[in-house]
Amino acid sequence: MTAESTSVLVDIRKYDGSLSAQWTATRLGEDEHGVWLGTAQGVDVSSDTGGWTSRFASVMLVPRGEWWTATFCMDPGPEMYCDVCTVPEWNADGTVLHTVDL
Repeated sequence: MTAESTSVLVDIRKYDGSLSAQWTATRLGEDEHGVWLGTAQGVDVSSDTGGWTSRFASVMLVPRGEWWTATFCMDPGPEMYCDVCTVPEWNADGTVLHTVDL
């Protein structure tokens, strides 16, 4: 993944391959915990059942080689959301994140 990548397409699928959620986030940086992505309030989110607009800003931690992601939300969202998923995978240039929600 390249450090120049700032816009990331987050693509979360269901186990059957259908779209669970997809949105564009901003790559904030990377540290010993993994890659950090930010999503502003009001970002469009797509799914196979329709779409919505994010109600709150959040920061998502995408750890390396782990079967989960963690999202830290601003009010009025939940304080934290942990998603059990397949190990997150990045495309070659770090602009698309794929995972399957378990």
